[in-house]
Amino acid sequence: MIRLKNISEKNEHGKFICSSSTHSSFSKKTDDLSVKIVLSGIEDYKVNGNRYKLGIDKYLIVDRASNLDLTIDDKNGVDGICIFPKHHLVHDIFRFGNASCEDLLTNPFIEKDFNILENTFSFKENRLGNFLSRNIPYIIKDHNRKKDIDFDSFYTVLIECLAIDQLELQRKLKNLTSIKKSTKVELYRRIANAKDFIDDNYTKRINIDELAKNVFLSKYHFLRSFKAYYDKSPYQYILKLRLEKAQELLNKDYSFRETCDLVGFSDEKNLRKALKKQAIPYLD
Repeated sequence: MIRLKNISEKNEHGKFICSSSTHSSFSKKTDDLSVKIVLSGIEDYKVNGNRYKLGIDKYLIVDRASNLDLTIDDKNGVDGICIFPKHHLVHDIFRFGNASCEDLLTNPFIEKDFNILENTFSFKENRLGNFLSRNIPYIIKDHNRKKDIDFDSFYTVLIECLAIDQLELQRKLKNLTSIKKSTKVELYRRIANAKDFIDDNYTKRINIDELAKNVFLSKYHFLRSFKAYYDKSPYQYILKLRLEKAQELLNKDYSFRETCDLVGFSDEKNLRKALKKQAIPYLD
């Protein structure tokens, strides 16, 4: 059983559903675009055949008219949020971002569908993630205090951020070496899965050959595609994450020896050299 509560039920632009469950499973065809967030525990999704294990560090975008399966199985309970902006708002904002001024003036009411690429994203990865991480805690706090919440602005800015992110994603897809869009989307999903693995394991030893095999790509194809989309090779991306974490630890008064052990550097000399080369400041 899953407990649901819409805390924006009086707003015409969307639904903000807070959920809580220990065991639940259902399948449905989605009516509207949605953004899924987990506050505690794990939710297992299958969307249009693609599987996603959603935890507290990422959010999931699901387009309208998608085939969705959700499974929750956690004796400690899973708390989550599902945001459903109304289609008319999504359509207006996406069309404004894609159409010319002349087209908007000449044909202001033409209906046009925009395909949203469903996937999980880190909250630090894009505009929507940053917006959600900043605003969700305040919305929950204000709701618990029974304060008024400006959901009109919330849904509008949410879709504006999503539209910008999706346009940027489509632009990057063009860098991938494939003619068919469906092939580009599948290639993107595979390298995005690899990036997610790196995000979760960058402090450990990562075998790039094995990583490429795990996403069913040859090593050359994987390396080339990863760099084409993320503007960095997997090696460069791992180094970036390690150095950012090292900077954070050093600024918290961890020693270089402790930092090396925690972020995966072989020795202090290499860490100091890498920080200097990347011009990353730290407290010494």
